[in-house]
Amino acid sequence: MSSQAGSITRLIPDLLQGDEIAIGELWRKYVARMEGLARPLVAGLPAGAGDEQDVAQSAFRAFCEAVANGQARSLDSRDELWRLLATISRNKATDRVRRELRERRGAGAVATCDGLEHVAIDEASPSEVAQLQETMDELFAALDASGDPKLKVIALMRLEGTDTREIAERLGCTVRTVQRKLHILERLWWDCND
Repeated sequence: MSSQAGSITRLIPDLLQGDEIAIGELWRKYVARMEGLARPLVAGLPAGAGDEQDVAQSAFRAFCEAVANGQARSLDSRDELWRLLATISRNKATDRVRRELRERRGAGAVATCDGLEHVAIDEASPSEVAQLQETMDELFAALDASGDPKLKVIALMRLEGTDTREIAERLGCTVRTVQRKLHILERLWWDCND
C-alpha cells in the first residue's frame, strides 16, 4: 500500500479481524469528529441525559459490535468508515434526544411544530396515533436528508416547548435565523402531512 492510503485505510483489515490495537487507534482518530457531530444534536439536553462524549462512546461501541458480528465486512476505505461512524453517531444522538423528550412529555402528550396544535395521545384513536408517528418519522427522515443538523436540533427543541429566543441563545445564532429554520420545518411538516 502506498503512503497515500494513510494510516486509517491500513487499519481497516486489522479492525475487521478484531485487532484491539487497530480499534484503539481508530477510536483516537475519530472520537473528536464523532463528538463534534453529536454536539449540536444533543445541545440543550439537561445534565445527566448524556452529552456528545456519551453519544460518541455509545456509537463506537455499536460500531465495534457490528464489526465483531460481521456486519461491516464491506469497509474498503476511510470514507466508508467515516460515513458509517457518522451515521451511527447521528442515530445515537437522535435516539438520545427522542428518549429525553419522551421522558419529559410524560404520559404520551406530543407537541408538534410551530403553530400546529397539541395532540394528546391519550385522547387519540390508535389510527391517529399511528398516523402521527408515521408523520413524525417522515419529518425526521426529511430532516436527516436535509444535511442541516441545526434543523433537527431546532425541531427537537421546539417539540419540547422551547421558544424562539431561547433556541437562538442555546445555538448561538440570531432569532431571525431560528425563524427562517422554523419556516423550513413548517414546510417540511406540511409536506409530510400531504
